[in-house]
Amino acid sequence: MQDRHFDLAIKFIFEAKLNSAEAYYLLGQSYYQQKIYDSARTHLSTAIKIKPSMSEAYFFRGRAWADDRFYQNGIIDYRQAIQIIPKEVDYYLYYSRALKLKALVDAEYNREKSQSSKDYKNALSQIKIAIQIDSTHFGAMNELGIYFEGLNEYELALHYYSKAINLNSDIPTGYYNRGRIRFYLEDLRFCEDLKIAESKGMKTFNFLGISYDNLKECE
Repeated sequence: MQDRHFDLAIKFIFEAKLNSAEAYYLLGQSYYQQKIYDSARTHLSTAIKIKPSMSEAYFFRGRAWADDRFYQNGIIDYRQAIQIIPKEVDYYLYYSRALKLKALVDAEYNREKSQSSKDYKNALSQIKIAIQIDSTHFGAMNELGIYFEGLNEYELALHYYSKAINLNSDIPTGYYNRGRIRFYLEDLRFCEDLKIAESKGMKTFNFLGISYDNLKECE
């Protein structure tokens, strides 16, 4: 299915801007949104060749690599995007996620604990940099909660999910994540969190395989 990025790119091309980095970038974005990662990377690479300073092209090519499970390639592109624009919070967050996923894959292959790897520890450093850049960024604070949840450090995860909610109480993900941690900690307030997440448009039926309204604790 074509999207607005595809249509805009075609517009650029028909206006005889065949060598426009923006046109290839938009085409790459379009293919990425459609999960056609090979084509996305091809067009984003062309955009980069035309305009090597286009950080967003590196960023989306990194996402196209990472979503295709080529985490190391994604990491390289995220680093390049950061080098060009070092104050973009999202670049650090996606870089962090790629580092964690690479650590998990490497650990499974080597039969080691992913949390002890250099990549996993580096992921935390990238989240902290993102928060230093913008301490009011919901996504960065939420990502910190996800990181500590992955370490089974639930009290820390709960702390950062709560901070994320304080930064933006309109995003249901924060309540859902905090509700999950409260459930693990046997804190019945998880029902309240899931109810709020539902009220803000998030379907919680995947929570442990059942909806909050079917949990006996929430009756």
